[in-house]
Amino acid sequence: MELKVQPFVISLQHATAQIVPKQAKGRPLLFANWSLILFFIVMAFKKITAFKAMEAYAKKHYASFGFPKPPSRQTLMRRFGEMPECLKKLMPALTEQAIELDLIDRKRFGFCDKSIFTAFRGYVWHKKHRLQNAVPSKHIDTAASWAKSAYHDWRYGYGLIIVSSANRFPMNACVETASYKEVHVLPDLLKPLAAWLFVVVGDKAYHNIRGITNIYKSLKIIVLSPCAFVHESRENRWYNRLWNDLSTVLQTLYFERKKSIEPVFSLIKELFDLKWNTPLPYKSKEKVEPYLLLLTVSIQLMMIQNNAKGQPLGSAKDFRSLFL
Repeated sequence: MELKVQPFVISLQHATAQIVPKQAKGRPLLFANWSLILFFIVMAFKKITAFKAMEAYAKKHYASFGFPKPPSRQTLMRRFGEMPECLKKLMPALTEQAIELDLIDRKRFGFCDKSIFTAFRGYVWHKKHRLQNAVPSKHIDTAASWAKSAYHDWRYGYGLIIVSSANRFPMNACVETASYKEVHVLPDLLKPLAAWLFVVVGDKAYHNIRGITNIYKSLKIIVLSPCAFVHESRENRWYNRLWNDLSTVLQTLYFERKKSIEPVFSLIKELFDLKWNTPLPYKSKEKVEPYLLLLTVSIQLMMIQNNAKGQPLGSAKDFRSLFL
């Protein structure tokens, strides 16, 4: 199938055209960002994770991705590692497109949460070994960390943090190790979305009075967590007044959180076979970060594609069939 004529490819080309690359010395980029993003998404669908195998696939199908010639393994490795910088600008650009297409409602509220993905091959680095600075296996990803999941107890790996709309469109995302506190990255996640968001709803992990107060002062975005309903303190006065004034609306929003943000993670895990404790195919944050961000962008593109074809936004079957 000729992927270039698909609506999501046109959308991807348009969004990446708005990203101004840094001026660097030497020859200009031979492979466009949009074509490499598309290539890496196809590799993720086909579960081709080794760069040598990617090089072999590109030699046969490079014309389908708009490549002037097959990229080398070194080029693929380098550009894959550089993907996060581009993808962090691409996701808000695709969100802007989605708003223009009325794919996202204009009620100006969203939802945020973190999902933990198991580290490379399922290997874990136990606390006793970390304290001794001993690595029992070369397959252990020492950059990952431990965190407790509400559904899966303790997990060792990385966290994908997503801000989504009420209708499950992922508007922005970032990747940190599992133990990293989501509230610390929230300002950077929300800043590109400040023109469209007024209220963001999260779980108790996002309740940090100083942090959410600074977000409100700088971005005029209210961050809502269940702790606002129970804590009464001098520091919380502005939050309590807000809750009293808007209690019915905010409480309704909070109970919408689970059915709005959780399905986004379910879509990612279903599309790329990462359900339950299926481990990540990459080791180290330098590779895990671009991989998980690419998966999030693929959900954005899938929803844009479904919207163009009049299908339910979360319908994954037709989109997946394009790549397999």
